[in-house]
Amino acid sequence: MKIVLCYNTIRQLGGMEALLVFRANELSKIPGNEIWVVVTERTDSHRQLLLPEVNYVDLGIGYFDLQSRFPMNLFSLAILQRKHKRLLAALLKQIQPDIVVSIGGFEHALIPFIKGKWASVREIDFTSDYRRRMARNGKEMFAAICGEWLDNHYYIRKYDKLVLLTEEDRETYWRNYSRACVIPFPVRIVCDKPSALREKRVIALGRLFRQKNFISLIRIFRIVADRHPDWELYIYGEGEERKNLQNEITRLELDNNVFLKGRTDNVAEALQGASIFALSSIFEGLPNVVIEAMSCGLPVVSFKCPTGPKDMLTDGYDGFLIDNGNEKEFAERICDLIESESLRKEMGANALVASKRYSPDVVIDQWMTLFRNLVNS
Repeated sequence: MKIVLCYNTIRQLGGMEALLVFRANELSKIPGNEIWVVVTERTDSHRQLLLPEVNYVDLGIGYFDLQSRFPMNLFSLAILQRKHKRLLAALLKQIQPDIVVSIGGFEHALIPFIKGKWASVREIDFTSDYRRRMARNGKEMFAAICGEWLDNHYYIRKYDKLVLLTEEDRETYWRNYSRACVIPFPVRIVCDKPSALREKRVIALGRLFRQKNFISLIRIFRIVADRHPDWELYIYGEGEERKNLQNEITRLELDNNVFLKGRTDNVAEALQGASIFALSSIFEGLPNVVIEAMSCGLPVVSFKCPTGPKDMLTDGYDGFLIDNGNEKEFAERICDLIESESLRKEMGANALVASKRYSPDVVIDQWMTLFRNLVNS
């Protein structure tokens, strides 16, 4: 089966890019599959992470090179979209794939309008209303609402299948849409042994962006540190919020408790060195870091943000689910886990078992079942 996976880039290798590489590699291991990864951003800096069996094409469109801002960038964007459609159409005509997948990059508005005999699949890897949740002012909210309406009511409905990450998202936004299905992220890391849960450390991972809401987690840890001054919070990741977060750490006199650790190339090792995982996000799709933490045997404390945590966690069994914005309760549940080693170990063991439903074999089999059904329909 010929499968083409389309996205913007694997240059930065953030969560989405890393999952694209991981999935392409896993699909390429299945006998009879021919996998193509098609990107747009004039770089092959992480090409070596793809297995030799994966075909890689960079169309060299260069969306990220656009430096001008509104309104001039709209004209430039239209030119690049036209070029992108022409080059992508020519490539697909050459490959003649069975399946073309849009992972939600610049290609998402083009694939439905390129004629071919292949089946088309669209992924949404955030909550379906992520545009509105990212808006910071009225102008951005207006653009978000327009973009969401256009995507949800026009582009997406031209695909043969829509893949969502959570049942929560399907029930909220796509309940009556028969072409929607749910396939979660797979766990990508190999944790050779679970955490011993003895280190006095809470861990969080993610880009230092507003969406991850680490500013709230730092305030939460002020409450925790008042009761347990010997415990630490490690936040792994980089991003535009680093300076603001460091200022908040200093303002709250947490320089000896909260540490911005930067990026890590060994997530499993970082998780194995912690005893509790915390997720403070405003919204997610399906937070892969929670799956990774569970696979290392860590109990999780998380806000009930849309979407993901409510699909992944059973409150009081493998972690705690906290009402959004309730920082006091979040801190209380962390303290519960700190003060009871038996509770930590029980929840950590339950989390490890629950993580098995996200194993690569299980998730890749779901993708292959979807692809086979589309090809045979």
